Amino acid sequence: MSNKKHKKPQTHTVQPIKSSHSNQNDVDLEASVQDQNQDNVQNQSKDNAQISSTKNSASAKDQQSYKELKSFAEFLIKDSTRLLKKYPDRISSHVMMEIRQAKDELQAMLDEKRLRDELVEHLNQLLAFHFASERKSLLRDNVESIAVALLLALVIRAFLFEAFVIPSGSMIPTLAVNDFIFVNKFVYGIVNPFSEQQIFSFSMPKRGDIVIFSYPCQPELDYIKRAIALPGDIVEVDPHGFVYVNGKLNDEKLIGEFKDFKDFQATDLENNTCSQLGLKPFVYEMKADIHQVDQAHPNQYQSSDNYKTIHCTDQLPTAQRSTTNPHIWDQPNKQICEENPFAFQKTPAFPWVVPEGHMFVMGDNREGSSDSRYWGFVPFSHLKGRAGMIWLSYNFTTPAPYFIRFDRMFNIIHRRP
Repeated sequence: MSNKKHKKPQTHTVQPIKSSHSNQNDVDLEASVQDQNQDNVQNQSKDNAQISSTKNSASAKDQQSYKELKSFAEFLIKDSTRLLKKYPDRISSHVMMEIRQAKDELQAMLDEKRLRDELVEHLNQLLAFHFASERKSLLRDNVESIAVALLLALVIRAFLFEAFVIPSGSMIPTLAVNDFIFVNKFVYGIVNPFSEQQIFSFSMPKRGDIVIFSYPCQPELDYIKRAIALPGDIVEVDPHGFVYVNGKLNDEKLIGEFKDFKDFQATDLENNTCSQLGLKPFVYEMKADIHQVDQAHPNQYQSSDNYKTIHCTDQLPTAQRSTTNPHIWDQPNKQICEENPFAFQKTPAFPWVVPEGHMFVMGDNREGSSDSRYWGFVPFSHLKGRAGMIWLSYNFTTPAPYFIRFDRMFNIIHRRP
């Protein structure tokens, strides 16, 4: 018996042999699979985008439909309230109760934002059946609402308040160029909206009122100035714009040099007459005075509002002037602008008596204003109202957004009633 050793069989790992052609096919196959996956991802993204867009479109349509349904529901509630109030005897108490119940239920759903078509249609059918001839269409209701709003706006503009914009610097430093103001048209009387002439008077202006009026020389133009003297006053103005009323100099106090023209207008020199004459502008404050001007005018008062004026001098003139032999305008029916007796270049010069039914006006920029000194008195019939409030002001020479003068907005021009 022989002892032969058995050899352990050897194990060989066989590696497949790949040709270069086979390797290239595998790479191409892998790339093709990747491209296909990318295409699938892109197609899926497009599908998702289309689905999202469809959903958004459907949501927008749903929102629009709900808005229309809500608008119609509000109209039905309003119309049913009107019909039940105006025609209570047209229907029985049972029908009235049914309509009210439908209206209240629709209002509750409207408040809860849970409107349903059937609730809207139910109330619509009830009203159509019982008030067929008395109902309004939604279009008619909207047209009537717009017409009422327009009529109300026209009435307010014609008789109560109107907006004006300040085009020039004649009222600096009280009003700036491009101040937008509201004017109280009812304070002095009723103005004819077609002729722009006053047809009924409640009161006359007080000294110091900032008034809007039709320019006597061209009535189609609107002017804004300050009332300085009233009927019966003897008025005189010196070459620097200081005013004497009934022989007394208006109580003005020097504040200092005025250096803010650019804040009130487009440029430093526009309406700055003093600089154009080689002089410096100075600002004065006119003090409020609620006492009688003098015993000869017991019903006339100085302004109850402080206000500022600009003059080309820092020297006040003498405190009093003679009122003897004043000139009297004895041709009230004559066009004032045909002759110009008030200009300093012409004679006769001041003083003048303000005629009945007229006022003497000036701008606060005393040497940069075309006013009664040059074209005469203003008839009360030309009055349009009194300046009330600045609601907007801007200066486009200032960089945005600072061109809006926020500090001037909503300033009350007259503090008294």
